Amino acid sequence: MINDSWFQNPPVDYRVQPFWFWNGDMEESEILRQIEEMKEKGVGGFFICARQGMTISYLSRVWFDRVKFAVEAARQAGLSVWLYDEYPYPSGIAGGEVTLEHPETVQRMLSRTAQEADAGEHVELNLPWGRVLTAKAVPLSGNGAREWGAGGGHCAVDRQLSGRDCVSADGFDQAQP
Repeated sequence: MINDSWFQNPPVDYRVQPFWFWNGDMEESEILRQIEEMKEKGVGGFFICARQGMTISYLSRVWFDRVKFAVEAARQAGLSVWLYDEYPYPSGIAGGEVTLEHPETVQRMLSRTAQEADAGEHVELNLPWGRVLTAKAVPLSGNGAREWGAGGGHCAVDRQLSGRDCVSADGFDQAQP
């Protein structure tokens, strides 16, 4: 049953619960000030999200102490708290901490690019960062099928690339190693 009074003053579970981006120092006094302001504005809770610019190390003892302080302050204010591991994007990389200690777990990918060219034509490909595993020219038949072992004519240049996602120790995505 719909309770009309809930639209005027909804319970905490039905109120806005925004992402609370932690950057800067995140001292206890600032955490408390922001939680009090959220309560005053009618927020029902928040998702703690670490972001670039945060001066405390993500997942450090200080980080967990500040999270514990925020959870207790929110409990006293009657607000819900959620932790959101998106530091930094993409999802779930824990600020690069896992791959820093276990580089064998770094995500890898395999991609393939094909470029057609006529016999004697110079082909130049601008490739993204990674390690080229194979690159070969393979003649094509009139219908575009690869003719392995044949020579000359219209060719497809195939390239396979092995790459990885890189995150630096400070949590910033790296396009290059």
